[in-house]
Amino acid sequence: AAQDACLEPGTENMGDHTDPGYFTITNPSSVPGLQLYINDAWVDVEASDFADHQKLILFCGNAMARSRPQPLTPTRHRVVSGAGPRLSLVFELRGLQAS
Repeated sequence: AAQDACLEPGTENMGDHTDPGYFTITNPSSVPGLQLYINDAWVDVEASDFADHQKLILFCGNAMARSRPQPLTPTRHRVVSGAGPRLSLVFELRGLQAS
């Protein structure tokens, strides 16, 4: 039953987006699926040579990009399904919302 809910590998689980906060930190998953849009191509960062499972991945968010005198580009990313279930922990720092 749970296996029936799994998507085919390479199927987009979370669409292409940037995060609204200042920054996002996540750990690399042992099942690759996180992709960053770098130089006009999707790069499987968790399956690459620079993915070290003892390190963290840091994304620049929209708020950070807007708050600097020298603009930064928010990290465009998505998640595709891998060969099995994924587990990752995500922390996103957001500012106070104006009421």
